[in-house]
Amino acid sequence: LRTADDFKLAGAGSQAPIGPRRSASSKVDYFPKQATHREYGPKWLPAVPEEKPGTASGLEPDQLTPVAERMEHAAAAIAFSANTVSPKSADCAFALSAWIDGVTVPPGAVSAGPGTYIVDHDALAAPLLDAATASSASTAAFEPMCEALTALNLGSLRATGASGGTVLLTALRADTPDAPATHAQAAQDPRWLKAEAGELDNHKRNGSWEELSRSQVPRGRRIHKLVWVYKVKRDGTCKARLCVQGCTLEEGIDFDQTFSAALRYSSARGLFCYAARKGCKVRSIDYVAAYLQGKFIEGEVIYCHMPPGYVELDSDGIPRVLKIVKPIYGIPQAGRRLQRQIFPWMKAQGLKPLDDSDPCVFVREDDSDGEIFVVGLYVDNLQIVHSVNIDDKGNAPPSSFCASFLKALNETWDVLDEGPMVDLLGIQARHNADGSITLHQEAYIDKLVERFLPGGVPPSLQGTSLPYSRNLDKHVSDAAACTGVDYPHLVKPFQERIGSLMYATTSTRCDIAYPVHQLCKCLAKPTPELMEEADRIIAYLARHRSVGITFDPGSTDLHAFSDASWEVRNSTSGWVVMWGNAALSWGSRKQ
Repeated sequence: LRTADDFKLAGAGSQAPIGPRRSASSKVDYFPKQATHREYGPKWLPAVPEEKPGTASGLEPDQLTPVAERMEHAAAAIAFSANTVSPKSADCAFALSAWIDGVTVPPGAVSAGPGTYIVDHDALAAPLLDAATASSASTAAFEPMCEALTALNLGSLRATGASGGTVLLTALRADTPDAPATHAQAAQDPRWLKAEAGELDNHKRNGSWEELSRSQVPRGRRIHKLVWVYKVKRDGTCKARLCVQGCTLEEGIDFDQTFSAALRYSSARGLFCYAARKGCKVRSIDYVAAYLQGKFIEGEVIYCHMPPGYVELDSDGIPRVLKIVKPIYGIPQAGRRLQRQIFPWMKAQGLKPLDDSDPCVFVREDDSDGEIFVVGLYVDNLQIVHSVNIDDKGNAPPSSFCASFLKALNETWDVLDEGPMVDLLGIQARHNADGSITLHQEAYIDKLVERFLPGGVPPSLQGTSLPYSRNLDKHVSDAAACTGVDYPHLVKPFQERIGSLMYATTSTRCDIAYPVHQLCKCLAKPTPELMEEADRIIAYLARHRSVGITFDPGSTDLHAFSDASWEVRNSTSGWVVMWGNAALSWGSRKQ
């Protein structure tokens, strides 16, 4: 519930906000944030910045969503089909990690698209108000209201304006449009029930939790919610993931350190270049239910309700509670716990990390036999560069280091050999006949164009071969000189475009780095001219969608170029590092 006006608790017996409150975001502060305040509502809703004269006045709450979060959301939605948000009803942008799934859909709800439901406000409010009124009598009577509020974590609640007392509930899901939004919907299809059973079986084999009665939970410990996340994978199979609603976990109680390193984009490109240079192959191996294979440190424990649809009662008829004893998805430290298991194991196999450049790249300590074997680790995916041949069944020559590594990997971990690597993090890899390797983002660009230019590239943007106009600098300087937000309705679409373009820029499309860098200077003050410049870049990508980075085979020198704009005050630096006759690393930054 975003504000008190969306759902009033007047006369309900208590005026205190319901549920926990979140302090300032723990994310890296990429951009300066205004002072914030929070009213009623689930803690995963972003705080609403205080209005400032000339800047925030007249803006909708959605336009005040933190810039970095909105840009991340837009890129993730295109690259990984990470969420479903109705553009007319969703009132905030969610980070990729903020997956929320509704346990129940209120009675009488009418579907209005994937994850969106129309319900009668009065019918929805009545049971909550009755429960709140009864809460003064006993704590037990207060529980139904809390559970009902939890069920509202489908998403945002706001008036549609279509008719009095009508609201929209928007669910955030990691899925395709054919995936269910709730367990109640999944229960109607045996494919999704089978997917849920497989996920529960993974937890059972892993020993992820212990079942307790409610009375065994230590006094004062919060019991968190488990949510189902549904997705149709690229091969058409149905996948159900059981996650802890991590946004309710408390730092210092449920978790402490959360950082875990991830393979850098330049390192991933470098491994492809190294493979082309040495005539090697690149293989992809994925950890199955990776986070379940980590281990908590001593004393770490989290308490959760039973999974939706699989609630069990104790002898007193009270729902049992799960004591989470191993990391599972949704727990902030799950990635760190997995990494603290994998890194020592890699070293035990005779591999050493490149700590001076990227600790997620492992090379052989003893390569005197001439065999090439390098591993790049991105969370739960292994990018393996190998010189020996691996057959269709995944078997390498018995006497090779590759064979011993793969054998130990399959004996120790639950992994899936995906064969030759064809994509990584939304980057597609094409192995050419001459031994070169091309990295491109054709599929990502198709989705980007479909989202932002659904009617195709307009004729006005087809008359230039460059990704920017000759007036780009003037448009940027004019927008930067504005003292307020002259076009508040452009803030959200502009930031979503730039966030999506930045993902392509940092992955494979260094040819658009300059105009994207310039447009980033005016993220909070877009103008129609800058919107046209952003669409011009998208149109350029649409015309050159298959262009990528091609690393040539054979020996080539590593060399780099750098320069600066030599401005009066703050110059802008730019650099590019070349290897394999292609760009390996690049960037542009104001000093």
